[in-house]
Amino acid sequence: MLSSGKYLLIFVEEGRDLVSRLEKEIVRLESNPKNRESMDNALRLAHTLKGSARMVGLVGVSKAAHGIENVLSECAMKEEGAPCEGAQLLLDVVDRMRRVFSEIEAGKKSDMGELDAGDGEPSTPEEESA
Repeated sequence: MLSSGKYLLIFVEEGRDLVSRLEKEIVRLESNPKNRESMDNALRLAHTLKGSARMVGLVGVSKAAHGIENVLSECAMKEEGAPCEGAQLLLDVVDRMRRVFSEIEAGKKSDMGELDAGDGEPSTPEEESA
């Protein structure tokens, strides 16, 4: 259930900061896939975003952050220096998160939609209750 009031607005403020920092780390990784510090930072930021979004009921944002975490984890397991595919997709997801935050600030009940982390396919109500 989507939280309302001050906790949601606090999250939106925190979420904006997290996605800005996450975006910077993704861009750094795109230009230097060997940068372990950026990888660790990006993973930590995505994980924090995932948990915080879930706490205020933004399931779609949480699942999207989980998807980012999955892609980054796969990149981290690649041979050192191998390019991380999907950076532009991750940046597109970050942009969508920003739009969600703006919609919430404008008073709209908004989320990313019910995307299944990992495959981009909509989840079913049965998957949500599992």
